[in-house]
Amino acid sequence: MTAIAQPRILDTRSLSVSLGGRSVLSDIDVRLTPGTLIGLIGPNGAGKTTLLRALAGLARPASGEVKLDNRDLTEWPRAALAKHIGYLPQDRAIHWPLSVRRIAGLGRLPHLDMWQRASADDERHIARALHQADVEHLAERPVTSLSGGEQARAAIARLLAGEPTVILADEPTAGLDPAHKLRVLELMRSLAAEGRIVVVVLHDLTLAARYCDRLLLMADGRLAADGAPGQVLTHAALAASFGLGAKITHEDGALVVLPWSWTDKPVPRL
Repeated sequence: MTAIAQPRILDTRSLSVSLGGRSVLSDIDVRLTPGTLIGLIGPNGAGKTTLLRALAGLARPASGEVKLDNRDLTEWPRAALAKHIGYLPQDRAIHWPLSVRRIAGLGRLPHLDMWQRASADDERHIARALHQADVEHLAERPVTSLSGGEQARAAIARLLAGEPTVILADEPTAGLDPAHKLRVLELMRSLAAEGRIVVVVLHDLTLAARYCDRLLLMADGRLAADGAPGQVLTHAALAASFGLGAKITHEDGALVVLPWSWTDKPVPRL
């Protein structure tokens, strides 16, 4: 099976998105490139999920554009786009009692023609994804019999089995125990280092600071800050975007952000 060429850039220009007549994103300009793990952070309702969906071609812009390799997403054939972009949604509930192996196998569908059976190469990708997500020992279990955290890892295996060149993961560590949170973020960082564009939504600011090379801070539907963790996670930025007072220290050279206080006053815009 021929490998898909790695993307060079995924970017937005003056991107605005409205949902139900309400503006959710306003004038987002961002340029995403391979090789670094990009964290998308911000308070609830800031527009993180909508931005991720727009980057995946799942939320239609009210104005502006989203381009992959200088080609608008609307101009890409859907089959080709499905091979390139892997999207992990927030809601990962699975209601059918399929085995974990079959769930992971769904990630290969963009690479198969209708009614085509998985090849030996497809099976190798599935096995690798099961190993990466640490669910190979659960492969024959019905996914409905698993815990929430195990189901989340099965969903990650499905994402990885497709070998996407762009990974857009909405809270990939949600529901995971502390050790698996670290494993998943180390995996995402290694996938970025292989030459993929990888964007993850995170709420744990310390994990974002430790693992991400670049952070995009959303506030009130706008991009409030974009840069290295030390540049973005400042007392002023956290107060303005989250209404949060934090203790910011360093441990073994890594930034540690400890939420410490909050305010019920209106959160000022940056």
